[in-house]
Amino acid sequence: MTSEDRRVQELVQALGDDDLPVAGEIMSASHESLARDFECSTPEVDALVDSLQRTPGVFGARMTGGGFGGAVVALCEPGAVRPDHWPGRAWLAVPSAGATVVADGPLVSPGRGPQPTRRPGPPGTP
Repeated sequence: MTSEDRRVQELVQALGDDDLPVAGEIMSASHESLARDFECSTPEVDALVDSLQRTPGVFGARMTGGGFGGAVVALCEPGAVRPDHWPGRAWLAVPSAGATVVADGPLVSPGRGPQPTRRPGPPGTP
């Protein structure tokens, strides 16, 4: 577990530095650890990760989810992996400028801190 915790910190640093090759190496090392140390991968997932890691333009790949199946995520250059080659089985995710979390409590936006929220009350209430 400590090696995976270290990899998380290293990945945060690599992504913060926009060092995608290093981030990909960390992702691939994480998959190797999940597959070998924790034995929570499957031969099919390992084969997909291996295939992605050998694809030009892919920086790294690893399993994600609960283990024993699940999904694979790859960090790659635009266009390196074409989801249409796997209809209904692959999706393209494009990063956004940030995320906002809404929960029972204040709205939290990156860099802005908690914001007051108003929840609608019963009809006729302000």
